[in-house]
Amino acid sequence: MTASTSRDITIGFLTVFEPSEHLLIGGYLILNSKGRPVEFHCTAPLKPNRAQQILYGSTLRPYLCGEQIGQALVRGSKQKPVLVCTDVEDVMELREMSPISLVLAPTPDEMDESVDVLRSRFVPLALNDEPAWLHPLDRENQAAIEKLWREHFSSLSFAEPFGRIRDAIREAQRDAAA
Repeated sequence: MTASTSRDITIGFLTVFEPSEHLLIGGYLILNSKGRPVEFHCTAPLKPNRAQQILYGSTLRPYLCGEQIGQALVRGSKQKPVLVCTDVEDVMELREMSPISLVLAPTPDEMDESVDVLRSRFVPLALNDEPAWLHPLDRENQAAIEKLWREHFSSLSFAEPFGRIRDAIREAQRDAAA
């Protein structure tokens, strides 16, 4: 992690949701340290075809969420945040192809795994009072990430930015349909 001044520190929130069966939409919101939006991107709806479902099997969702959607959103942004948070475990696949630190902060209804399973796969983080896990590739940055969060983002709730993303995408879909 590199040192940044308070005014240029940004954090990303990346989520993928399924508005209908087998249809995925990704959204990426970058906030400054005051919680204000600096940049926002979303993907067009992505629907894997039947051949992809068969060929990828259980690896399809991590591939789509991390490699396809997550990578496109992060690469397409102008801002390079110091950290990206996601509430979708499959997005953590993105860390395999990107140097940016990834934090998993699922809401209770988004948790695919039990806390014990998550703890065995990821590094627990002390951020606010909400459960959060760091990708193992970022283990050496754990203390720096916790310090950065305390100093610049401790007033943020994980759930709130993800809600903003989903609401903004739904609003854009309504506008497009009208």
